[in-house]
Amino acid sequence: MIALLALSIAAADAHAGFFLRPEAGIGVLATSLPQHGSDALQGGGAAAVFGISIGGAVAPRHLLAIHLWVMDAPDPAFTIGSEAVGPGGALLYYGFGPEYTYYFKNEYYLSITPSLAGGQQSGDAYGRFEMDLGFAARAALGKEWRAGPHWGLGIAAQVMIGFNGDSGTSSTWTTWQAGISFTASCN
Repeated sequence: MIALLALSIAAADAHAGFFLRPEAGIGVLATSLPQHGSDALQGGGAAAVFGISIGGAVAPRHLLAIHLWVMDAPDPAFTIGSEAVGPGGALLYYGFGPEYTYYFKNEYYLSITPSLAGGQQSGDAYGRFEMDLGFAARAALGKEWRAGPHWGLGIAAQVMIGFNGDSGTSSTWTTWQAGISFTASCN
């Protein structure tokens, strides 16, 4: 029985087979829409971060998944030019794409997700702005601790940058995020 448990834990350390990793965390989300050489609209604030990755191992310690993620900054602060118009409103940014994860020794990992992303922000003082679908890149560096033969609980630091056209102008939104997430991985 002990040998079977040891074999099961060794297989889990190889990170092979099915992969599932939900995440929830906090961070900072900010965006800006430049016009005429200055930031015409900027907004940002504390944000909730949620995501889920579903996939599998392509080789021991190498995993591919589809990653869906969303970041929501309720009540962010906004400025138009140099005039503060917030806090108030909402800032939402979301995306999905293929995720590559590599597990190092001692259950550290690096995940990279190029994504198709979009978003919107709104406020009483300036109305609603929609971001066209664009490109975002998201990376996470994490550490997991085994919670069973196929489960790991962990924490990850993540960063994201995204570029989206504005649906009402020819300008491009630049959005970034940094934060910490708690994870639970099944593999």
